[in-house]
Amino acid sequence: TLSPSSKERTKDYADEIMEFLNENGGSMPYNDKTPADEITRIFSCSKRDFKKALGSLYKRHLITIGDDGVKIV
Repeated sequence: TLSPSSKERTKDYADEIMEFLNENGGSMPYNDKTPADEITRIFSCSKRDFKKALGSLYKRHLITIGDDGVKIV
């Protein structure tokens, strides 16, 4: 198969999210409640992949997720 596996996509999107956070002062106003079209526009991924990447980062204690967005720990 030519497309990356789900685990690879999650890791890639998690890396992109961390890069985005680092470039924006360690926080962003987007979280798992952000509309799908906005996530697609900003991160070029589906909301499902975005949520999986956030979950991966959260489980590794790299971010906190709040009502106002996501922050690096």
